[in-house]
Amino acid sequence: MRKLFTISLLVPILVFITISIGTAEDWTCISYQTENGDFNTKFWKEKYFGGDDGDVGNVVMAVGQGFILQGLTLTIPPTAGPPYTTIYEGGTLILNSSGPWLPMLPWLPQRKLKATGIEATNISHVDGDPALDFQLIINSVELEGTDCSLTVIVDYNAADDPKYKKKEGVFQKGNSFHALVEICCPDP
Repeated sequence: MRKLFTISLLVPILVFITISIGTAEDWTCISYQTENGDFNTKFWKEKYFGGDDGDVGNVVMAVGQGFILQGLTLTIPPTAGPPYTTIYEGGTLILNSSGPWLPMLPWLPQRKLKATGIEATNISHVDGDPALDFQLIINSVELEGTDCSLTVIVDYNAADDPKYKKKEGVFQKGNSFHALVEICCPDP
C-alpha cells in the first residue's frame, strides 16, 4: 500500500514537471534545402594544414547564398573504413540576410545568425579518383544571442561535380553540394 501511495504522489509531480519544461509543440522549426531551390551553394574547401586527407589539423570552409562556414578543424582522425568517420570542431557559421532564413523568423532582431564552437561529424567514402562522397552533419548548435538551435546536413559527391579539384598535400575543393539547414526556435 505504501508503494502505491508513493507512486500516486509521483505521477502528478512528473506530469507537472513535464508541463513546466514544455513540449515540442512550443517550438517552430523551419527547414531550407538547396534541392528545393531555397538557397544556393557556391563551394567548399578543405585545406590540408594537417598534411593530407583525414589528417588532424585540416580546416574546412564553405560559402553559399547567405552563409559562410569557416575554421572547422579536423580534431579526431578517421575511423577504419569505408565509410570513414571524422570529427571537426570549432569554427564559425554565419547565416546572413542574403539567405532565406531571416524573413522566416521575423521575431528575431538580428541581421545575421551566428554559431560558434561547432562540432561536426563527417562520414565519407573514397572509391577511386575523384570518387569522394561525404555527408557532414552539424547537429543542434546554439545560435548566439537567441534561444534557437541550428542543424545542418551537407551531402557531396565528386562524381557529380566536374569542378572538383585536389592538389596533393595542399587542398581539395568542390562546388555543387546539397545542404539542408534547419532552425528551431521557441515560439514567440
